[in-house]
Amino acid sequence: MALGPPNITQTLLPPPTYHASLILTSAARPRRHRHHSRDAARLWDFHPPRPMSITFRQLEIFVAAAGDCNFRRTAERLGVSQPSISNQIRALEGHLGHNLFERRRGSPPTLSDEGRIFLEKAKELVLGRQEMEQQTRNTRGPRAIRLAVTATPLLLDAYIRPRLPTFCEQHPNIQLDFVPLHPTRGAAPMVLAGEVDLAVFTGDFVIDERLQSEVVNTVAVSIYCSPALARRGARPGVKLADLPWIMPPDEFRPTRFMWRILKEAGIEPRNIIARSQFPDVIANMCLEGHGIAVLFDHFAASGLEDGRIVKIGPQLPSTSLVLLIGPRAQRLAAQPAVELFRQATRRLASR
Repeated sequence: MALGPPNITQTLLPPPTYHASLILTSAARPRRHRHHSRDAARLWDFHPPRPMSITFRQLEIFVAAAGDCNFRRTAERLGVSQPSISNQIRALEGHLGHNLFERRRGSPPTLSDEGRIFLEKAKELVLGRQEMEQQTRNTRGPRAIRLAVTATPLLLDAYIRPRLPTFCEQHPNIQLDFVPLHPTRGAAPMVLAGEVDLAVFTGDFVIDERLQSEVVNTVAVSIYCSPALARRGARPGVKLADLPWIMPPDEFRPTRFMWRILKEAGIEPRNIIARSQFPDVIANMCLEGHGIAVLFDHFAASGLEDGRIVKIGPQLPSTSLVLLIGPRAQRLAAQPAVELFRQATRRLASR
């Protein structure tokens, strides 16, 4: 059994055939000075230079770019320039002999049919190299595993972090790197791009054969406000949509969810007085009587008990807590981390 990494070129495609007219460009051909003989130039045509082999860096950039379908975003995430991303992709395409992306002026690049096929093999090679490097670095004791994970801030602070001391003591070979959940892209693109291996979020169930997805809990949400604001809303002629509201920024994915369930309930807020990307800030502003907010019932329970807030308006539908498990987290060694997230989110009160 071979212990070293596979030869990338041999693994990805059969040995290429070369033709001088396809390989040599005007920059690559030697200039025919007067002292060059025709025989020397003809000899160059029959012995073209061998193209450079595919590198793991090109594969890593391609996998990242395939997840983003936006070279500028990929460059920002990897900390390199956008021309560097484009050059690496074009070099890879030149070696393979076909385009991996469809490029149209004014539109973001999308994977071609060949690109989608090549992506699966590229992911296998990148993952295999990462696992080999990890195994090399950990030659003693149980095989260590490192996972990038993400969760919504409230879930992380209230339910996952309190369990971490016990988890770290029981599983010293598992290192969890917590990555902030991207507010506009959401969890699924982060897992598909390989940025995180495990994610839990509130929202719709994700159907993708590349991921394991499961609904681990159902959480109730309601409309809340101060008693004084509720009395104001009960006056004749006053509409709930015209009262002051506190919402997340429009570009955030949770905002899309809120707008959808409010619209289904017949409410379209027209008086948004404040926005915040932090759920605890929205909850505190609601508790202080500044406006109406959509809150998870389990986070609003204390304010409801002491009378600082009340429920108002129609009953809203519950939302799902979804667990996404990427390829690395699907391995047997990673199951304790998966179970940590699963059990922590199951503690939330469900309707």
